[in-house]
Amino acid sequence: MKKQVISINLHSFVDLITNSSTELFVCDTKKSIEAIKSLLVDMLELYNKVHEEDLKFEDVFGDIYQGEIDYENAWIFLEYYFAESILLDKIDKQARQELPDFDNYHSITETEPRYKIMERFDKNQRAWIDKYKKQIDEILNKKILIFGALSNSIPFELFDMIESVFNAKRIHLG
Repeated sequence: MKKQVISINLHSFVDLITNSSTELFVCDTKKSIEAIKSLLVDMLELYNKVHEEDLKFEDVFGDIYQGEIDYENAWIFLEYYFAESILLDKIDKQARQELPDFDNYHSITETEPRYKIMERFDKNQRAWIDKYKKQIDEILNKKILIFGALSNSIPFELFDMIESVFNAKRIHLG
């Protein structure tokens, strides 16, 4: 049998695809964190019965808390809110217009290194977050966040149930 070799030109390490992913559920519910945890325990018990598994809550679900942002590492987190329009639809028009867009940060000259472009973009992102922090807090602190414990830890079969019961949007964190 003849071996086949596939050659793929990568633009960056980000181009490598893995099956590792973490899920975040952003819940717009009046249920308390304790009530959510209790219902998640029930959902997991049902899943275990149906699939004849013995998954433990702490191995499936990570942090569950009312949304407070770690502003030191906020941009990646906020990007997913924007992608899902959780934040973008609610923030005021002025803030939307000032939102940094990476598409506008291409190299001015052919010789500008990519890391310099990223530094400039990062600086503007952080300035935007600082300027609109109060508004962001007012929107996001009303949400309950459910994180997976590890990559791929929340069974796919629970996604729809979590989204339905807690009026949640699922955000794939890569």
